[in-house]
Amino acid sequence: MKLRLSALALMAALACGPAFAQDAAPTAEPAPMAEPATPAEPAAAAAPAAAVVPGAIDAPPAGMGQVVFFRPSKFAGAAVGYKIRTGEGLQTIVGNMTNGVYFTFQGAPGSYQFSGATEAKDAITVEIEEGETTFVEGGLAIGIMMGRPDLKPSDKAAFEKALKGMKKAKK
Repeated sequence: MKLRLSALALMAALACGPAFAQDAAPTAEPAPMAEPATPAEPAAAAAPAAAVVPGAIDAPPAGMGQVVFFRPSKFAGAAVGYKIRTGEGLQTIVGNMTNGVYFTFQGAPGSYQFSGATEAKDAITVEIEEGETTFVEGGLAIGIMMGRPDLKPSDKAAFEKALKGMKKAKK
Protein backbone atom coordinates (compact mmCIF):
# COMPACT_ATOMS: atom_id res chain seq x y z
CA MET A 1 0.00 0.00 0.00
CA LYS A 2 2.80 2.38 0.88
CA LEU A 3 4.35 1.77 -2.53
CA ARG A 4 1.12 2.69 -4.24
CA LEU A 5 0.82 5.98 -2.31
CA SER A 6 4.44 6.92 -3.09
CA ALA A 7 3.87 6.18 -6.77
CA LEU A 8 0.68 8.28 -6.77
CA ALA A 9 2.48 11.17 -5.05
CA LEU A 10 5.27 11.01 -7.61
CA MET A 11 2.80 10.99 -10.49
CA ALA A 12 0.94 13.97 -9.03
CA ALA A 13 4.20 15.90 -8.70
CA LEU A 14 5.12 15.14 -12.28
CA ALA A 15 1.65 16.10 -13.54
CA CYS A 16 1.82 19.48 -11.83
CA GLY A 17 5.18 20.06 -13.49
CA PRO A 18 7.24 23.17 -12.91
CA ALA A 19 4.52 25.02 -11.00
CA PHE A 20 4.66 22.45 -8.22
CA ALA A 21 8.45 22.56 -8.16
CA GLN A 22 8.44 26.36 -7.96
CA ASP A 23 6.17 26.36 -4.96
CA ALA A 24 8.30 23.83 -3.18
CA ALA A 25 11.60 25.49 -3.95
CA PRO A 26 12.91 28.26 -1.71
CA THR A 27 13.10 31.66 -3.31
CA ALA A 28 16.53 32.87 -4.36
CA GLU A 29 17.87 36.10 -5.74
CA PRO A 30 18.02 36.11 -9.54
CA ALA A 31 21.51 35.71 -10.95
CA PRO A 32 23.06 38.95 -12.19
CA MET A 33 23.09 39.31 -15.96
CA ALA A 34 26.43 38.83 -17.64
CA GLU A 35 27.99 41.84 -19.30
CA PRO A 36 27.69 41.88 -23.09
CA ALA A 37 30.68 40.49 -24.93
CA THR A 38 33.02 43.11 -26.34
CA PRO A 39 34.19 42.74 -29.93
CA ALA A 40 37.61 41.21 -30.35
CA GLU A 41 40.54 43.47 -31.05
CA PRO A 42 41.18 43.86 -34.80
CA ALA A 43 44.09 41.82 -36.14
CA ALA A 44 47.32 43.64 -36.79
CA ALA A 45 47.34 45.12 -40.30
CA ALA A 46 50.94 44.09 -40.90
CA ALA A 47 50.40 40.38 -40.27
CA PRO A 48 52.64 38.23 -42.48
CA ALA A 49 50.99 36.69 -45.53
CA ALA A 50 50.28 32.99 -45.38
CA ALA A 51 52.50 30.64 -47.36
CA VAL A 52 51.18 29.54 -50.74
CA VAL A 53 52.47 26.01 -50.12
CA PRO A 54 53.69 25.64 -46.51
CA GLY A 55 57.32 24.57 -46.33
CA ALA A 56 57.93 25.20 -50.03
CA ILE A 57 56.52 28.45 -51.47
CA ASP A 58 56.01 31.69 -49.55
CA ALA A 59 53.60 34.42 -50.60
CA PRO A 60 55.05 37.02 -52.98
CA PRO A 61 56.35 40.32 -51.56
CA ALA A 62 53.97 43.29 -51.39
CA GLY A 63 53.28 44.84 -54.78
CA MET A 64 54.57 41.79 -56.67
CA GLY A 65 53.38 38.45 -57.99
CA GLN A 66 55.26 35.25 -58.68
CA VAL A 67 55.53 32.30 -61.02
CA VAL A 68 56.49 28.86 -59.71
CA PHE A 69 58.28 26.72 -62.29
CA PHE A 70 58.46 23.00 -61.56
CA ARG A 71 59.45 19.81 -63.29
CA PRO A 72 58.25 16.58 -61.67
CA SER A 73 60.87 13.89 -61.24
CA LYS A 74 60.69 11.27 -64.02
CA PHE A 75 63.07 8.64 -65.28
CA ALA A 76 62.58 9.52 -68.95
CA GLY A 77 64.67 12.56 -69.84
CA ALA A 78 66.24 12.79 -66.39
CA ALA A 79 69.63 13.78 -67.83
CA VAL A 80 68.23 16.61 -69.97
CA GLY A 81 67.83 20.09 -68.53
CA TYR A 82 67.29 23.57 -69.93
CA LYS A 83 67.40 27.17 -68.76
CA ILE A 84 64.26 29.28 -68.38
CA ARG A 85 64.80 32.79 -69.75
CA THR A 86 62.79 36.01 -69.75
CA GLY A 87 63.29 39.74 -70.29
CA GLU A 88 64.46 41.77 -73.25
CA GLY A 89 65.38 39.32 -75.99
CA LEU A 90 64.89 36.46 -73.51
CA GLN A 91 68.42 37.08 -72.18
CA THR A 92 67.76 36.95 -68.43
CA ILE A 93 68.09 33.46 -66.96
CA VAL A 94 65.41 32.79 -64.34
CA GLY A 95 66.49 29.26 -63.40
CA ASN A 96 67.55 25.82 -64.58
CA MET A 97 64.74 23.40 -65.33
CA THR A 98 66.32 20.07 -64.44
CA ASN A 99 64.60 16.86 -63.44
CA GLY A 100 62.76 17.04 -60.10
CA VAL A 101 63.26 20.73 -59.24
CA TYR A 102 61.20 23.85 -58.67
CA PHE A 103 62.01 27.57 -58.41
CA THR A 104 60.17 30.87 -58.30
CA PHE A 105 60.33 34.08 -60.31
CA GLN A 106 59.00 37.23 -58.67
CA GLY A 107 58.06 40.27 -60.70
CA ALA A 108 55.93 43.38 -60.87
CA PRO A 109 52.43 42.88 -62.27
CA GLY A 110 52.40 42.59 -66.06
CA SER A 111 52.82 40.19 -68.96
CA TYR A 112 56.01 38.12 -69.15
CA GLN A 113 57.28 35.70 -71.77
CA PHE A 114 59.36 32.76 -70.58
CA SER A 115 61.32 30.46 -72.86
CA GLY A 116 63.23 27.19 -72.57
CA ALA A 117 65.51 25.68 -75.22
CA THR A 118 67.44 22.51 -75.98
CA GLU A 119 67.53 21.54 -79.69
CA ALA A 120 64.15 23.27 -79.96
CA LYS A 121 62.40 26.08 -78.10
CA ASP A 122 59.16 26.39 -76.22
CA ALA A 123 57.72 29.57 -74.78
CA ILE A 124 54.84 30.56 -72.54
CA THR A 125 53.35 33.95 -71.74
CA VAL A 126 52.25 34.49 -68.15
CA GLU A 127 50.24 37.38 -66.75
CA ILE A 128 51.61 38.18 -63.28
CA GLU A 129 49.10 39.78 -60.93
CA GLU A 130 49.87 41.48 -57.62
CA GLY A 131 49.77 39.05 -54.68
CA GLU A 132 49.07 36.04 -56.95
CA THR A 133 51.08 32.88 -57.56
CA THR A 134 50.96 31.22 -60.98
CA PHE A 135 52.29 27.71 -61.66
CA VAL A 136 54.10 26.53 -64.81
CA GLU A 137 54.99 22.88 -65.28
CA GLY A 138 58.05 22.09 -67.32
CA GLY A 139 58.65 18.79 -69.01
CA LEU A 140 60.20 17.21 -72.06
CA ALA A 141 58.60 16.28 -75.35
CA ILE A 142 60.15 13.93 -77.89
CA GLY A 143 62.87 15.52 -80.00
CA ILE A 144 65.18 14.27 -82.76
CA MET A 145 68.41 14.04 -80.75
CA MET A 146 67.20 14.93 -77.27
CA GLY A 147 64.05 15.99 -75.50
CA ARG A 148 62.65 19.40 -76.23
CA PRO A 149 61.20 21.76 -73.62
CA ASP A 150 57.49 21.60 -72.89
CA LEU A 151 56.17 24.51 -70.79
CA LYS A 152 52.50 24.48 -69.87
CA PRO A 153 50.18 26.21 -67.41
CA SER A 154 49.56 24.28 -64.23
CA ASP A 155 48.02 24.72 -60.79
CA LYS A 156 48.75 24.44 -57.09
CA ALA A 157 47.27 20.93 -56.83
CA ALA A 158 49.62 19.56 -59.52
CA PHE A 159 52.58 21.24 -57.83
CA GLU A 160 51.68 19.81 -54.41
CA LYS A 161 51.26 16.35 -55.93
CA ALA A 162 54.72 16.51 -57.54
CA LEU A 163 56.40 18.21 -54.56
CA LYS A 164 57.27 15.00 -52.71
CA GLY A 165 59.74 13.97 -55.44
CA MET A 166 61.19 17.46 -56.03
CA LYS A 167 63.70 19.78 -54.40
CA LYS A 168 64.21 23.53 -54.60
CA ALA A 169 66.63 24.46 -57.38
CA LYS A 170 69.92 26.06 -56.42
CA LYS A 171 70.37 29.53 -57.86
